[in-house]
This record gives sequence, C-alpha cells and structure tokens, in this order.
Amino acid sequence: MRGIIDRIEDKIAVIELEEGRMIDIKVKNIIGDVKEGKVIEIEHECENVLINEYETIERRKYMNEIVKDLWN
Repeated sequence: MRGIIDRIEDKIAVIELEEGRMIDIKVKNIIGDVKEGKVIEIEHECENVLINEYETIERRKYMNEIVKDLWN
C-alpha cells in the first residue's frame, strides 16, 4: 500500500492513502527521512513503513510540471 505524508502532529505522521483514506502512523515506525510530502510504502498492517525516495522525487517533478503549466 502506498501513501503520502500529509502532515506530522506530535510524533504522529498523518498519511493520505492512494484511495484517499487518512491513517495515523507513529513517526518512529517509519524508516527514512520523515517529512511532509514524502511517499511511503506500507507493508504488513503498518509494521513495515519505508520512505520511497524515488517516488517522492518523481511526484515532486510531476507537481512542478502541473504548477508550471498553470502559470503558462
């Protein structure tokens, strides 16, 4: 399952899943550099949660293109 870190509140990462549902995961349970906007991969009922740096970079490129197109 894949999601995006929407925000971080008191050591809890609020994650928006691909289908739009929101879940909370403790920051200490996420492996990697935890920041808003990062793409995460969730496996085994939230036991294995990893930052997907490649997908995060690709998502940022995509979002930058959308913003660029809006201004042109």
